[in-house]
Amino acid sequence: MYESYFQCPVKFGARHNVLIFTRADVDQPFLTHNAELLALVAPQLEAELSRHLAQKTLTDQVKGLLKKLLAGQRSTLRMSPASYD
Repeated sequence: MYESYFQCPVKFGARHNVLIFTRADVDQPFLTHNAELLALVAPQLEAELSRHLAQKTLTDQVKGLLKKLLAGQRSTLRMSPASYD
């Protein structure tokens, strides 16, 4: 049942529960939304992201955060009237 669902081999009795994606799989766009799968992988993805960000400079962390916040949105730049002087 699991092999059919995930379309990959499933091993039982392992020391740890692991779901491994290849780089090619990760680079593919998500065509559907699977809330159950997201709930399973989101904590690990967040942990990996935190570890990755901890190794970056503050500048790189800010750039990464801005990219994450702006993902999928059209960015705009607005100036307050006081800054026109």
